Amino acid sequence: MKFVKLNLFKAKYPFWWEYDESTPINFATLKTEAGREYKGVNLENENIVTASSWQELDWNGTAILNEDFDTGWLSPSGKFYGCAYTLHSSQAMLVHGKREEDVEREGYIKITRFSSVGKLEVLFFGEITLEQFKWFKTNYFERDREEVLENLEFVLKSYKAENQEQNVF
Repeated sequence: MKFVKLNLFKAKYPFWWEYDESTPINFATLKTEAGREYKGVNLENENIVTASSWQELDWNGTAILNEDFDTGWLSPSGKFYGCAYTLHSSQAMLVHGKREEDVEREGYIKITRFSSVGKLEVLFFGEITLEQFKWFKTNYFERDREEVLENLEFVLKSYKAENQEQNVF
């Protein structure tokens, strides 16, 4: 399979597109991972790469995986994987190689937004790890800190009791 990373349609971040090799390079047809087609793109001066799957591509710097975002997935080890707030499922599949439900089951915390008001929302379905808590404590943005801490309040109380001597708070 052939792919090209482009900023189409005045997008802020580039995206990977599959190049349909049966079309001319100066009037190429491109496809998204969901199969949507765009025709007539000139790829003459673009870097076309070969990969066996979408998961094999380097998604760093795209809306799928980017440190610029304050929404994304927080791994059980405390590593943050930023993405646009509408692309959690895409990141789960393209970066982690799993369905969103499987990433959640593995203990990742989903950080997203209430679309109507723009506030951050923290979603998780298991226990928060100490590494995840430390990430929230040290990395979360001040403007949303209170909302996040309210969402995690019951977890924070139990961690305080269990970890007082470790001085993590």
